[in-house]
Amino acid sequence: MLTFGEFVFDAGARLLTRHGEAVHLTAKTVDLLALLSSKRPDAVAKKEIHEALWPDTFVSDVSLTTLVFELRTALGESARTPRFVRTVHGFGYAFQIDSADLPGETPFRLVYDGREIALIRGENLIGRSRDCALRLDSTRVSRHHARITVESDAALIEDCGSRNGTWVRGQKTHGRVRLEDGDDIGIAGIRVLFRILSATHGTAATVTS
Repeated sequence: MLTFGEFVFDAGARLLTRHGEAVHLTAKTVDLLALLSSKRPDAVAKKEIHEALWPDTFVSDVSLTTLVFELRTALGESARTPRFVRTVHGFGYAFQIDSADLPGETPFRLVYDGREIALIRGENLIGRSRDCALRLDSTRVSRHHARITVESDAALIEDCGSRNGTWVRGQKTHGRVRLEDGDDIGIAGIRVLFRILSATHGTAATVTS
């Protein structure tokens, strides 16, 4: 599974999501994304792309150009301002991920069922879906139940329109709520603990009253 910016690409499931929501791609566009991302950061020649996507079939470069356009549109970019798909003139294309778009480690953690889940910069989903940072196997939990967004030095949680709501410190959330170390998060009756690692010791900071 590849995480870049607000996107997550599961090549095995042939699924691209943005902020947890599926992005529609044609089968060939998925093939192109899978090929380019698997070769990163190396550029892939047009000939190799043609052979991989259209074996034993002649297609013009127009077909590939159209496919690249579709992929860039899905990723919210253009040829003039490429963010992930770079044109290598006279050769082919390359998939690039800037360091700012890589999921960096943060001091924020979720503790559940004896496990500690590290949160990354950007979006972290909680729910039943396989693309969630924390998966909870309960029919009371929605596929995408809650979202924790890590921005700078803060972690903000919000409900994703779930049936049973999201609770913090015993209160049902309405909009985004800033999480504090030691907060109890309630997900459809399931308790999840939020912790912040100590910068000095690298362990969860102790909660004091």
